[in-house]
Formats: sequence, C-alpha cells, structure tokens
Amino acid sequence: MKYTKPFLVLIVLCFSYSVSNGQTDFVDFDDEQHHIIDDSRYINNTIRLFDTAHLEILDNAVIGYNLYLLLNATVDMSGGTIGGALVAYHDTRASITGGSLYNIISAQNASINLSGGTVQRLTGYDGTIFLHGNSFEFTENDITTQLFLGDKLSDYSASQGQLSGILADGSTLDIDYLLYDGDIVIIPEPVTLSLLTLGGLTILQRKRKQN
Repeated sequence: MKYTKPFLVLIVLCFSYSVSNGQTDFVDFDDEQHHIIDDSRYINNTIRLFDTAHLEILDNAVIGYNLYLLLNATVDMSGGTIGGALVAYHDTRASITGGSLYNIISAQNASINLSGGTVQRLTGYDGTIFLHGNSFEFTENDITTQLFLGDKLSDYSASQGQLSGILADGSTLDIDYLLYDGDIVIIPEPVTLSLLTLGGLTILQRKRKQN
C-alpha cells in the first residue's frame, strides 16, 4: 500500500502525541469480534482496531490517547471520551453520534459519519467525513460561505479554515478543518430531509393539479 508523505507525517505526529504524553503501549483488537467499552473500562493507552473487528464506545468510556482503525474495522461512538485522535484509514468506517474527542482524521479512503458529540478538529487525508445536521458554513481566507445539502468542501477548493454548524443531535460545531485530497460532505438531519421531501411532494402535487 502506498502512503503519501503528508499521511506519513500525520501518523508520526499522532505517535509523537502518545509518546510525549508518556504512552508507548498499544491495546490491539484484531480478533474480528465485537467489543464494547463503557463506564466499566478506562483504557489509558492507544487502541488499534484491525481487520473486521467492531468497537462500540458508550457513555463514560475513556480511551486515554488515540484510536486507530485499520483494514475494514468499524467503530460506533455514542458517548465517552477519546483523549487524542480517531484515525481511520484502509477503507474503515466510523459513526460518531456522541462523546468527546480532539481530532477526527479520515485517510486512505476511510469514511466517517459525524452527527453528534464534540470535536475540535476535522482532518481529511484522502478520506471523507460526512456531517449530519444543518446551518453549516465555512470560513477560509476571511470569506464565509454557506453550505447546503450535498455540498462538498472540495467543490469550493477548500483546504484549511473554520467550519461551523449544528449537528443532528443539536450540538454546536465550531472547529478548524484541514483537507489534503480529502473531503467533508454535508448530509441533512432526518427532520430537514423530511421537510425537503415533503416540500418536493407538495410542489409535484401542485404541478399535477395545474396540468
């Protein structure tokens, strides 16, 4: 597998974060099983999730450092805390509906859905982050642009700036983003999607009556 130079720098930075905070050991889940971390577990290490292993992160769970997803691994995070970054690559998938973490990094064709919780930074290295919610806009080079359903930051040649909006769970998003051959895509929350669908049906019905 070929790695780009910026992506290798990214991995080194994540590892350096762990080492600088006194952590060099890893907890590996590579048994293709379903694992759960909840309030009964405090893992003061970096976790690496391999192959088709699946991890659920629930309320009050704590991962002290980073969480790496590799080789088709999947994660559902509905609560808890990740002290560092969630780094997803190798076609892995993650769904974040709650909880708290510092950085979300999507790389090497990974796909991450963010609909709730709190995060300080979004980073795309040849991966995609899907934002579920409404009222999104981004600011780059002192220019603020409103984002709509289906918009991609790549459509605007965006690379680095600030992004704000409201996630599907009602959480306010006001963060930095960095894109290097990656993308951030806007997905409507279910209520907004229902209203859009209803509006479309209403227009269609009016056209039929007119005809």
